[in-house]
Amino acid sequence: MARKVLPPSESWRLIDVWLERHAAADVTLLNPPATPDEIRHAERILGTPDAR
Repeated sequence: MARKVLPPSESWRLIDVWLERHAAADVTLLNPPATPDEIRHAERILGTPDAR
């Protein structure tokens, strides 16, 4: 049976839901998502082109 491939954002949402249910204390240790400015800054440092 073929599996449905989820977009990365949905995969991360499902991971977050699982963590909240099964490791609630640990999920609070996760950093928030990077802002668009932080992503652009990292891309400049790494020398990767802006894919957007």
